[in-house]
Amino acid sequence: PFIIPTTGTGAWESALTNTLSPGDRTVSFLIGQF
Repeated sequence: PFIIPTTGTGAWESALTNTLSPGDRTVSFLIGQF
């Protein structure tokens, strides 16, 4: 394992990249306004 300095968004991206395979389907929700 190694440490990557990143924000919470980067942590989510890293987790999803390591969990999903190419061609997998996902469901995402857009909640909130910025």
